[in-house]
Amino acid sequence: MIRPPHPAPATGFHRIAVVMLVSLALTGTPTGRAQGAEGPSHVAPAVVDLPGLPPDDVVRRVLTEAPAVRAAGAGIDAALARRRRLEIGPHEWNVRAGVVRRSDDAGARYMEPEGVIERTLRWPDKAEGDRRLGDELVREGRFVYADAWHETARRLLADWFAARRERTLARILAAQAELASGQLDMARRRARAGEAARVEVLAFQAEQARTAALAEQARSRAEIARQTLALRYPGLPAPGDDDERPPPPLPDTAAVWAARITEDNHEVELAQAQSAVAQRSADRARLNQRADPTVGVRASRERGGLETIVGVYAQMPFGGAGRAADADAARAEAGRAENQATATVRRVQAEAMQAALAAFESRTVWEQLERAREDITRYAQLQTRARELGESSLAEVLQARRQALEATLAAAGARLDMAQAHARLLLDAHRLWPAEHHPD
Repeated sequence: MIRPPHPAPATGFHRIAVVMLVSLALTGTPTGRAQGAEGPSHVAPAVVDLPGLPPDDVVRRVLTEAPAVRAAGAGIDAALARRRRLEIGPHEWNVRAGVVRRSDDAGARYMEPEGVIERTLRWPDKAEGDRRLGDELVREGRFVYADAWHETARRLLADWFAARRERTLARILAAQAELASGQLDMARRRARAGEAARVEVLAFQAEQARTAALAEQARSRAEIARQTLALRYPGLPAPGDDDERPPPPLPDTAAVWAARITEDNHEVELAQAQSAVAQRSADRARLNQRADPTVGVRASRERGGLETIVGVYAQMPFGGAGRAADADAARAEAGRAENQATATVRRVQAEAMQAALAAFESRTVWEQLERAREDITRYAQLQTRARELGESSLAEVLQARRQALEATLAAAGARLDMAQAHARLLLDAHRLWPAEHHPD
């Protein structure tokens, strides 16, 4: 199922994002517009390099060993076995044997053995229907495998960026706590030299305690995210130092990417394969209204071997209301599966366009928040300089520094949101970690 990546919690990176965007809009900063009005293109997309992702070979190994993917692989093996069973057919040879003892009025006694061998024969059109049904079951199993691979890759991508967010937050807050500690030391030296009031030391001390607590909370969350990633995906390395390079702009338009996702989509293919299986099952149930005949050979010896009897026979049940009800149920199930496949196509089309537009719009959001970060950081620096010259109050300095911290967190979060949205788009379009073919 295709959905845009969820935004980060409002308490971390994005607490100030909305306010900052509104401020930028009021100052006349262009907001940009997501691409996507043009129609789809048939030109193959250029390769997009995404910084900050785990190594491709490691990811493929982790996905191959994932329990959900291995379970889907076992499902293909089961589908292959079911196809073999359908090709063989449901009927087997039956053998019956017996012996009776006969006595006549003259007092003679005879042992009379009897044997029967028989088999129900499948009609040729039923055999062909079973073969086609088996092929569709295998095809469905392969799409289940591809979809399981893709869904597992989506979860891995989401967990990877969750760990990156927590690590980035911890790094930024740790640097802020270190800066606050340095400012507190400076304020204490100035107070001892008689150049600063006691209240200034207390203010910097409170700020240092606040930033240290935030840094410790972030460090704890980052460690939890790292451990979670390691437990869910054994063998996947933890995210390293955050790569601050933004991903390059996406080629083409949102409409083109949405069309790519829809045209080659495992969820759509799986729904269509399930519809085909239901249709083949309905065809087979319709054929099953005509029963299969049974033929056999019977041999017996009577009166102690004086008489030998050999014969053949055939029998065939008459199809009744029960078989007709089975056919009606299968036909209704095929209609349900077909409608579900149509609904899946429409939902995937809408979600693909939503994800593509979100990916293109994420760059605009990041650019605006990055400009805001630069402006607010310069403002905080000027406030600090003004305080040193006695032209700004301590409260104004501390407020400017907090705004700068929030702006840094918002810009870093927007950059990671953009990277995740781009990666998710490439993943859904099978340009990133495409599903490997399962060996039969």
